[in-house]
Amino acid sequence: FCPFSKSKIVVTPQTSINATAQQVVKFQLPNHMLLNKMYLKTSFAGGADTNQGGSNKVSLTEFAGYACVQEIRIVYQGAEIWRSDGDSMFVSDYYRSNKEQSLLLDYMSGGGNLGELDGSLGNLTGRKAIASQGGQIDLAVPINAFFSEKLSAALDLAALSSPVFVEVNYRDVAS
Repeated sequence: FCPFSKSKIVVTPQTSINATAQQVVKFQLPNHMLLNKMYLKTSFAGGADTNQGGSNKVSLTEFAGYACVQEIRIVYQGAEIWRSDGDSMFVSDYYRSNKEQSLLLDYMSGGGNLGELDGSLGNLTGRKAIASQGGQIDLAVPINAFFSEKLSAALDLAALSSPVFVEVNYRDVAS
């Protein structure tokens, strides 16, 4: 047998997010595994630009995957067992990463080339092209909590008597 196996589980939120308002999105983690790595994937919706200067494009701030998170908490039986914010996660992730890892974080979190401001689809590049032509852009950031340091520190969700929740406070769109 393998000493351990890895699997990817996508957890859907229990609450939906409003397109403009700041709010909390809650995820219930499965109760049948050891949790070692966790990522927060956020989708930013857009649409094809219909005319020059149209308002249905998506133009995100640099590192929007981190910037959209005001606060993130892991809660067990109503008690907060871990808390961070997007800015702290950003700093700690880049502080611990080497050059190759930081390039991956750039691509995952929305760093790098934003794209041209021309407004016509043919001239868009970077994140603006992906979001406007594809209808959305998905950004993901690692959640490096206490269980992420090494495999022996994994959070045993199967041994707990109640579910564990991840609560994400998203910033409002204007921020």
